[in-house]
Amino acid sequence: MNVSLTVRSPRAAVFAVLCVLLVAGGHVPAMGAAPPVRVQVVGALPVFVVGCLLGGRERSLVGIGAGTLAAQGGLHLALDAGQPHAVMALHGLRMSHTRPHSPALTPHATAVHGVAALVLARWLRRGEAALWSLLRAAGCPTTPTS
Repeated sequence: MNVSLTVRSPRAAVFAVLCVLLVAGGHVPAMGAAPPVRVQVVGALPVFVVGCLLGGRERSLVGIGAGTLAAQGGLHLALDAGQPHAVMALHGLRMSHTRPHSPALTPHATAVHGVAALVLARWLRRGEAALWSLLRAAGCPTTPTS
C-alpha cells in the first residue's frame, strides 16, 4: 500500500519528535542541560523529511529499528554540536568547559542510544501495526512489509 502525504506526515512527525526527545532527554543527565529547542527543531527536520519519504508503506521491526538507530546517531552528533558549550555532570557536580572533546559517540553513549533505539523501535512497530490494521479495515489495499 502506498499511502498519501496525509498518512505519511503524522507518522513521520511522531517518529521525528520521539527520536529528538529521546536524544535530548539522554543529553540532560549526561551533559547537565538539554540542547537548545532551536537545535532540537533543526535536528527533527531531516528526520521528518526522511520519514515522509520512507513512510509510504508499512515497515517491519527491523526497518523501524534501522531508521531509529540511524536517527539516534545523527541526532546525537547534531545535538552535541549544537551545544554552545559543554557542561559535564559528574557525580552531581557540574563542570563547564569549552568543548575539548570530540562529539563522536563514546562507547557508553553508543550503548545507551542503541538500547533506547531498540525500545523505541519496538514501541513504534506496535503503533505501526495498529495503524496499518486500521487502514486495511478501512478497505485500503495491502502490500507486504519490508
